[in-house]
Amino acid sequence: MRKVILASTSPRRSFLLKKYRLLKRAVAPQYDDSIGNIKENNDIKKETYEKLNSIKNQYEDDIIVACDTVVKLGKEFLGKPKSKSEAKEMLVKLSNREHYVISYILLYDGKTKKYLGKFVKTKVLFGNIFKNDLKKYLDNADYMDKAGAYAIQDEAALFIKKIEGDYLNIVGFPLFTFYELLRKLEEI
Repeated sequence: MRKVILASTSPRRSFLLKKYRLLKRAVAPQYDDSIGNIKENNDIKKETYEKLNSIKNQYEDDIIVACDTVVKLGKEFLGKPKSKSEAKEMLVKLSNREHYVISYILLYDGKTKKYLGKFVKTKVLFGNIFKNDLKKYLDNADYMDKAGAYAIQDEAALFIKKIEGDYLNIVGFPLFTFYELLRKLEEI
């Protein structure tokens, strides 16, 4: 199985690919996704393509992977918070409610010039976030580069009552779907 170039600076994504000996290199995409232009699911897909395509010419013989993850609460998409107050606002909205973590994962093989991508959706139910827990979380947790202002693998795990679907999708990298797409891409 060929190792991949990761179009991301996410330490979580790098960690998972390294752990399973699938990472060749992680590269910062030349695309700024902090603008927060997600209005519908296809915008997630578009941003993922932009990330991948921003580096693909540098790695013509490699397989490149990019992924974009957002939180969807009702019809509203929550990206990464730009401030502590925006993070608080997001978490208050999520408290005692169900939401979805939606990712689009995309692979590109420079040798065959083929793309393969797929959406992954995981349902998450937050319990009630009490004011003192919210304050403690906002004072101590690292939430600024996390969609919806939380990371399930960190302190926010205390808020999560139930999940349905891929746990690693909530972490930010749906590993099973990635591996499934990688195998298919290598069969082409």
